Amino acid sequence: MGNDRFILGVSLSSLAGHLVIELALHIRGIDIVAQDLRYTLAAASLGVLGVLGVHYIAPHLPANSRRIFEFLWPALIFTCVSAWAAFYVLRQFAKNKK
Repeated sequence: MGNDRFILGVSLSSLAGHLVIELALHIRGIDIVAQDLRYTLAAASLGVLGVLGVHYIAPHLPANSRRIFEFLWPALIFTCVSAWAAFYVLRQFAKNKK
């Protein structure tokens, strides 16, 4: 039970810190709430896809393939989210450079 509380505390403190940063940026006229919401929804959707994939696909695979799938499936999803974020940042950088 102690680890659960620790993880919850770290998560809540991280969220509180993020909200302070969001508020400070908003006060300075930089509104990134919509961008953060888009990213959060996309990441959460891919997270659900990852859980469903491991839950529904992995049991139908042979034991050796199941372990590989359970490792590679989340890694693939993480790579997709990271690539999407990187391309978004690079596109914004190229747009602002013009």
